[in-house]
Amino acid sequence: MKYLLIALSGFVVVAFASIAGANSTPEIIIAELQTGSANSSSEEFVELHNLGGSTVDLTGWTIGYLSSSGSTWTSKAELSGKIEPRGRFLVATSGYLEDSSNDVMSSGLAGGGGHVRVSVVNSNGEVTEYDRVGWGDALEPEELPATAPDNGESLKRVINEDGYFIDTDNNSLDFFVSTQPTPHGDQVAVVPNQPTSTPKPVTKPKPAPAPASSPKPTTGSGAGGSAANLSNAPLQLTELFIDPDKPLLDDEDEFVEIYNPTNQAVNLSGYTIQTGSTFSYSFTLPSQVMKPKSYLAVYSIDSNLTLSNSGGVARLMSPVGQAIDQTQPYEVADPNEAWAKDNSGGWQWTETPTPGAPNVFADSELPAGLEGETELSGSSTSLSDRGEVLSAYTTGSDSSEDDTAETDETKAVLSRTVLVGLVVAGVLYGCYEYRHNLTAGVKKLYKYATDR
Repeated sequence: MKYLLIALSGFVVVAFASIAGANSTPEIIIAELQTGSANSSSEEFVELHNLGGSTVDLTGWTIGYLSSSGSTWTSKAELSGKIEPRGRFLVATSGYLEDSSNDVMSSGLAGGGGHVRVSVVNSNGEVTEYDRVGWGDALEPEELPATAPDNGESLKRVINEDGYFIDTDNNSLDFFVSTQPTPHGDQVAVVPNQPTSTPKPVTKPKPAPAPASSPKPTTGSGAGGSAANLSNAPLQLTELFIDPDKPLLDDEDEFVEIYNPTNQAVNLSGYTIQTGSTFSYSFTLPSQVMKPKSYLAVYSIDSNLTLSNSGGVARLMSPVGQAIDQTQPYEVADPNEAWAKDNSGGWQWTETPTPGAPNVFADSELPAGLEGETELSGSSTSLSDRGEVLSAYTTGSDSSEDDTAETDETKAVLSRTVLVGLVVAGVLYGCYEYRHNLTAGVKKLYKYATDR
């Protein structure tokens, strides 16, 4: 009887678990989207991600498309197949990414703006929409659309400091333009450190801290002179210094670097730097002139911007509110390393932070077109000193080791000299103290030698 009750209890538990799994709501989101490759505007893909802990059968689900000003959704793909927990499912146009895609879609995603959604229609004809992305000049959904990617670029969902995809229902915050699309159709987790036991919590934006009331001048090669009133100059973000180590401080020595690739000076008044996985930290630059082909390092002591050590992203907004440039998201930052733009336009870690100067990597390559001025003209004394301290602290390890070796050798020579001096002084003192005895001894030796 006891064993029968145990078996019955196990059956009930399994039954309830099965029912719960069957009734759980799928958590499918759009993780990445491309409206055209560098080779063809018809080479497109949509990558889905399963946030939940259960396998989802996508058979009968639809990838839908709505033009920027349209009112009728059209089907781009009728899906079939399954997506594993925290796995990804790639849908690409015919003949594109055939080795990695899980399903095929028709082309026609407008690069300038539009909407893509993933949905399913139930037996009653009701549409259940699981995720939707709008970009460019999209009118739907109600949230702000993401920046439109160019051909060869993609829209990627932002990852927060804890390694989760964010989903704030605001596409301008949830997605960023990536110059390096990474379409995947396997069942490997998109985020390596994404937990496998619990589904993703929804991340909402944090309130932005108030900017400093009277910001100090920033370090760079662009202060002074006249400038064009460009409200959307193609300025670039080129470097983030995220985790300064002692004696440097997070709230003083972190910096975001801007580069002016144009041939004319730009007044930075109204340009805004935003950081954090949801761009919740913001700093509007004061009126300051940035020379052509020059760099500008904006330090945390002046901006109050926060760069999370566990991961994040930064972007630059124009005075009219348009996103001009955005870094690739970074993961955990090591002390005294900088997240910097490289020669290919991608981002990688470097052990040599270079505030106000071209980036330096292990292979000594510089980003293309970033051979600008490096002098810090017009910068304030305190910030110039900060840059010098940072450079010396993070790049001067070899010279300090040499100096240490020289110092140790000098100390050894001095020690030997002092010891010899003490011995000689002791001998001379002994000779003086016992001079009479020594004199008598010498006379005896002389008399002995004469007698012999």
